[in-house]
Amino acid sequence: MQRIRLRAATIHRVLAHRCISQNGLADAVGISRPHLSQMLSGQKCAGPKARRRLLDATDLEGLEFDDLFEIEVAA
Repeated sequence: MQRIRLRAATIHRVLAHRCISQNGLADAVGISRPHLSQMLSGQKCAGPKARRRLLDATDLEGLEFDDLFEIEVAA
């Protein structure tokens, strides 16, 4: 089974570069602030829709899938 985790450090750099809050990113992606926080802390994985929206929201940064997400293969 694979789990796709958000690379929190990359997201934090994007937020700082754009001077937006986690609330702003959560609104742009269409998820709740607590859900984004749980993804950033590794408590939850990003689902397909959230991954697509995160990629779209960070498109101006020129980031690709591997920049934002880490695939974890569980044994």
